[in-house]
Amino acid sequence: MSSLERSASGAVVVGGANVDVLGVATGSLKAADSNIGRISESPGGVGRNIAENLARLGVPTSLITAFGTDAHGRWLRDECVSDGIDVSGSLDVNDVPGSRYLAICDAGGDMKLALNDMRALDSLTPQVLAEKASLLGSAGVIVADTNIPAEALAWLADHVTAPLLVDPVSAVKAGRVRPLLDRVYALKLNALEAGELLGRAVPVDDEELCLAAALDLVVRGVTRVFLTRGPSGVIATDRSETLLLAAPTTRIANVTGAGDAFSAGVAYATLQGLSLRESAEMGSAMATLALSSDRTVSLAVSEAVLPTFSKES
Repeated sequence: MSSLERSASGAVVVGGANVDVLGVATGSLKAADSNIGRISESPGGVGRNIAENLARLGVPTSLITAFGTDAHGRWLRDECVSDGIDVSGSLDVNDVPGSRYLAICDAGGDMKLALNDMRALDSLTPQVLAEKASLLGSAGVIVADTNIPAEALAWLADHVTAPLLVDPVSAVKAGRVRPLLDRVYALKLNALEAGELLGRAVPVDDEELCLAAALDLVVRGVTRVFLTRGPSGVIATDRSETLLLAAPTTRIANVTGAGDAFSAGVAYATLQGLSLRESAEMGSAMATLALSSDRTVSLAVSEAVLPTFSKES
């Protein structure tokens, strides 16, 4: 039986879609100087990346985002469609450029600096989302990233009936989910974002403090927390159990998109009603595929990766 047949319904993702401009140095990065490297452009954005991963897993996936009407915006919309994402619920916004994300990585693929221009997403107001109520109501899971305005995120938390998974995107934007924790089903975040939400330092290399942070987020109302720690693995917890999973060993080609792939794995697992452990394992497996790929979303993602994590396997 395929994942499409197993899933009661599909996913709706509400979040960012942008053109990723990625620069990777070929040697040591030198600050305040011109560095030699390779520059590429590809479709990106946390919400869009999650949506593509889900579509590649065979999940009917809709994306609610805002595209610019410039050349970048039109190209990005077309790329989403070619990747199997339904964008009929998205907006085309005039007078602002299509969203772009610029990242500078060292020769090992670790991001050292990034800038994003996501002004188009300011158009995703609560009023716009209310007009999408029928689409949102049809979903088996809803995924939101904090690139959308805080008021829009709050509207989702107050009005959707499907499980809501939130990806805080960055420490700068993580605060948008703080007032909504008791209405979030699953929260996928890293140590920096956890520290911002809790108002205290959460060093990624301190397992005890990371564990305490994940447990505190559950106390504050989140049903399931997945705190990713890079090569140190992931802490997964809910109201009944806490798990520490080691990170799978893999060749790292590019760290951009690994967190988005993890969120997509958790969203898929939520659709399937999988356990906390299975959800964390699915997220980790998806992140591993992303890490080993030069693309933000690995072409290796497909329904073929699912049997290990399916209830019916």
